Amino acid sequence: MTTISLLKHHNGPAEIKKLLSPPLLIHHRQIQFDQRLPVAVYASKDFDIDVFESLAEIDSFDAPLSSYPWVRWASDYSDSSVEHWTTKVSDKASAVARVTTYKTLTNLIQNGAGIGCLSPWFAEDNPNLKRITPVIEVAAMDVWVLIHPDLRGVRRIKALKDLLVGIFEGKS
Repeated sequence: MTTISLLKHHNGPAEIKKLLSPPLLIHHRQIQFDQRLPVAVYASKDFDIDVFESLAEIDSFDAPLSSYPWVRWASDYSDSSVEHWTTKVSDKASAVARVTTYKTLTNLIQNGAGIGCLSPWFAEDNPNLKRITPVIEVAAMDVWVLIHPDLRGVRRIKALKDLLVGIFEGKS
């Protein structure tokens, strides 16, 4: 399972982070919707790379995705579906950075550090990014909302949780 939403105690508002499973002693809820969080490969709008109309094109292209620098999730996340797919199409040596937060992943990609997998739900509206591939079904992620136990009874945290659940469930 992949977790991408984490509400952190004493560290401000919600942070999007990728985890393999909810930590022990953290209140959590898997968001139920008809599909998983879609993923596609993105690059900076100025990054010199062709756009692939289909995933089949990737295998037949002269310059495979493995020839580009990649921004990837840290090795702790190697069991995730997105990392399994990325490992298949990229050379392990092509990783220029390994990250632990979605925000860092997005910032590095949009600033030209390399290409990487992002969700179209968040990346499509970013004018600094361009999508390189169609949605990669096998790399899609589950969505969980985690709440620190000390914050479970706080009304504004419940309101934020309900808002996040509503947004994700409304995307299906």
